[in-house]
Amino acid sequence: MINVAATLRALGEVEEAEQLDTVAGERLRADLGERHVYSLAAALGRANDHYARLDFAGALEVDSATLPLLTEVGGEDHPFTLVCVANLSLDHRGLGHSTEADRLNAQAVEGLTRVLGEQHPWRTSARLHQRIEYDPTVIPL
Repeated sequence: MINVAATLRALGEVEEAEQLDTVAGERLRADLGERHVYSLAAALGRANDHYARLDFAGALEVDSATLPLLTEVGGEDHPFTLVCVANLSLDHRGLGHSTEADRLNAQAVEGLTRVLGEQHPWRTSARLHQRIEYDPTVIPL
């Protein structure tokens, strides 16, 4: 559902994406808990829904609440945590907080470069100030 929501968002169908992200988030939190990587991915999807509607304050609220959980679960240098930092920088930029946006973006770009390398698409997106979508990989049972 999270991956379909990201596709719908890319197609401009933000309302439909938000519905899927909301349902996915509720189900994942109920089944796996709020600190599971998939539950956190659904939260990032909700932040991306807000951002796609130019609701930067809503995106900031969700990303700000999700970042401490990601840091706790994966650590400061986990790529998923760094994606949240990169997206949080865009929330701040959208709200006109350029100093904080620049600080967070530099942190994200440096971390993604160190952890994933200069050629990774997430690092490139962060460097270009583009929103990053996280698509969880389904693990076969």
